[in-house]
Amino acid sequence: MTSPGLIGAASAVMRGFLFALLARWCITTSFGQFAPDDEVRLRRDEPLLFKDSVYRQGRAGETFKVAKYDRASGSVFLLVFGSDGKPFALRCPDQALEPAPKDAWALMREGLNAMQQGDLADARARFVRASTGTVVDETAMKLALHCETLLKSSMELAATRETQRRDVAEAARLMRNARIADRPSLIPNDTSNQERAEAMRTKAAALKESSELAVKGATETLAGSIESARVYAKALIDSGSLSIGLPMWDAVGAFARRQLPADLQPPEAELPGRAELTRRINAASDALARARANLEARKLLSALGALANGLESEPGRGDLKQLRAVVEARIEQARARVHLARSLSDQNRREEALAELAKAEAICADDAEALALGKELRDAPQK
Repeated sequence: MTSPGLIGAASAVMRGFLFALLARWCITTSFGQFAPDDEVRLRRDEPLLFKDSVYRQGRAGETFKVAKYDRASGSVFLLVFGSDGKPFALRCPDQALEPAPKDAWALMREGLNAMQQGDLADARARFVRASTGTVVDETAMKLALHCETLLKSSMELAATRETQRRDVAEAARLMRNARIADRPSLIPNDTSNQERAEAMRTKAAALKESSELAVKGATETLAGSIESARVYAKALIDSGSLSIGLPMWDAVGAFARRQLPADLQPPEAELPGRAELTRRINAASDALARARANLEARKLLSALGALANGLESEPGRGDLKQLRAVVEARIEQARARVHLARSLSDQNRREEALAELAKAEAICADDAEALALGKELRDAPQK
């Protein structure tokens, strides 16, 4: 059984690697990062090239999916379809493009689902797409890095196990040959057969030992990667990102049970407080549903209250924060129009004030100041 100290050391090394890679990624992403299948849009009019010829003029605001990004040449290849429905790619400079608005939270959830199904490559791709854009999402980026290290560590372990399988077969062959060679010589005092047999046994033993050490090292590296991912999942849970941390915790545990020998698997004990964590996630989901219903009904203050309740249950939940920003922006727009309507009313410009108030009410139907002003204006006798 491998000592906890070795796993801890491997985990520390892996965390150091993650942070170094994270720093490098942050630097590169700040200059533009486009992943395959990312949606991008033209920020200016720009000729789109097929091979080295202009295929057509691209217009600012057009959106495309990325087929490939060549950072070295600064070229992005955009997926388009011909009149026959067949896909091909047009080339465009990366400076002419920007990430199209996307639902980063939806991509995160898709990545977590892929991770739970054991498809780390797909999960990593979705986390990368969620992390790129005008603002880099650090959580999505770290999730992508953990998926990458888990995938690479598991592939390395699989490769060393395959090498061990071949080495064991070769060692068995050498031992058979040694038994055949290890026979008395017809020449007196001739020990060449025994020396040759011993050399074969030595080579077989060295081969087995080398492959065993390689598998042991790869297993410990994978165990360190798994422990690092579990630590990050627990940190997400502790920080209030329950809808990310809990699925990640479960996905990493399932991955460990598939990949590691029994003596290195993390304890299967239930995560402390799981029932309470699940209750809080469900409460946040219910609050989100209420907020969306209120937003649809233009009851923005009620929506904001529901979002506040949801964030009390799960402070780090991304879709609640995203919707809160939308609601707050609309409330601000509505209140600006209410203030303008109040100013117009004070100037005895009643009809203009009512028109401006109607615009505010079309945005937000439950603002107390707007309701009060509307009653005042509509109840007042016309002059």
